[in-house]
Amino acid sequence: MLFFKLIDLCFISDGGRLENFLPPLEYFLEAPELGELIDSKSFQYLMRLGYEHIHESYQTN
Repeated sequence: MLFFKLIDLCFISDGGRLENFLPPLEYFLEAPELGELIDSKSFQYLMRLGYEHIHESYQTN
């Protein structure tokens, strides 16, 4: 939940440009700071789902 609230805050403060504050998912999932989560299929699924939701919710046309 905190992750999505942070995305909301960044989106509002940056004028609506996702690419300025949200790294590509592949880059995020390779981050060494995630430790063992990198190998977790459940975590990968949740992050993919979250990214999909973010991109659909904040799509600017």
